[in-house]
Amino acid sequence: MTQNMAVVIVNFRSSDLLSHNLRRLSDTAPIVIVDSFSSTSERTSARSLCQEHGWHIVEPDTNVGFGDGINAGVRAARSRLGAENFLLLNPDARSTAESVAALTQETVQHPRMISAPRILRPDGSTWFDGMDLYLDDRHMRASRRRDPNLKPRPVSGTNSTGSMRTTSCTGKTST
Repeated sequence: MTQNMAVVIVNFRSSDLLSHNLRRLSDTAPIVIVDSFSSTSERTSARSLCQEHGWHIVEPDTNVGFGDGINAGVRAARSRLGAENFLLLNPDARSTAESVAALTQETVQHPRMISAPRILRPDGSTWFDGMDLYLDDRHMRASRRRDPNLKPRPVSGTNSTGSMRTTSCTGKTST
């Protein structure tokens, strides 16, 4: 298992995706599922998956949304597991132990950076390979569309599918 790291996922009507996509990560790091309430049957499914795989569950009473769900999952990973690094994923994201290890290594080496994986389409072509964040005016631009006349500060981008953050970074962001 990756030391001081937890995977955090917000579930909203997606326990089937969790079952399919997260099994390969169970041996990589502890997994925290935040079940943003959608129905009693979905909550039961999420609980069963967590019990079956040894995952940790956070159960808000309502649908708290993605941002608040991630915040609740990070808080739980910190307090319950002592995690300092967090892999934030959507339920439909698929990853490998090697990818998680590479993201973790990058994040540990650069603790104030938010790292994001390269995301591939089913045909193997690149869908996402980074984002530049321009802190002066807060705009973002895909790294492949970098303006050579602008000088971004070195901050790795995030995306809606997954990102890796450290405790020192999460204290500086909305998460």
